[in-house]
Amino acid sequence: MTDTDKRAESGPSIPNDQILVDSVEIGKALATVVESRTPLTIRIEERQTFYVSLLVDVDSENQVLYIDELLPKNGNDALVNGEVFSVRALCRGIPVFFKGNKILSVEEDSGALTYKLAFPERLIYQQRRQFFRVAVGLKQNCDVVLKRSKKQADSNSSAVRGRVVDLSQRGAGFQILGQLEPELLVGEHMAECEISLPDYEYITCQAEIRRFFYDEERDISSCGLLLHGLEKGQQRKLDRYILQLQREARKSPAG
Repeated sequence: MTDTDKRAESGPSIPNDQILVDSVEIGKALATVVESRTPLTIRIEERQTFYVSLLVDVDSENQVLYIDELLPKNGNDALVNGEVFSVRALCRGIPVFFKGNKILSVEEDSGALTYKLAFPERLIYQQRRQFFRVAVGLKQNCDVVLKRSKKQADSNSSAVRGRVVDLSQRGAGFQILGQLEPELLVGEHMAECEISLPDYEYITCQAEIRRFFYDEERDISSCGLLLHGLEKGQQRKLDRYILQLQREARKSPAG
């Protein structure tokens, strides 16, 4: 296994296309937590104790949020003293998590204290999927090539090539070693998407960028795609390949 493959194989257990980095998407995800009155589990990094709070408000325009005082109350002093903490919630069955937080200020409203925080740079929001997504191993040699339209491309642009790490009937996740320049934009439509399959087969379709994130520590760019425009024959090829991957996963001792 090459150094590239080792770095691509390591990393968070939650797929990268479930990591929100766009402030608009982060605001929407946090708003659902406020609406549902989901309790927050707060963990202060320097302590082993867990605390409980509520997300009371989200200001997407200014990219700040407000949480209630902690219970037990002895955790509040740690926040005021600038200690770093993580936030976790289970909102309507969907895990939400962000870390590296510090309060910006303490606010008072009708005698109750709230803590003002900046939006997180990354928020894990494990969305429900309409289609089951299966992991694609290194041995599969499953690659993707994306091409922008002539209008989007410039003289310095070339095709984007990456290694597919998961697939579903309507989506794919892939990784690229290093930082992609220029980055793919969330919502960007790619004129052509080609995914290689076993036995020298491939599928071609159009794709929309749903997630993009550069992990500086691992030096890997990760992207999530929504596939569309698949012809019936192409869709059958993809469906058969996904079934093959599922069967192999069941046979694997690790699965």
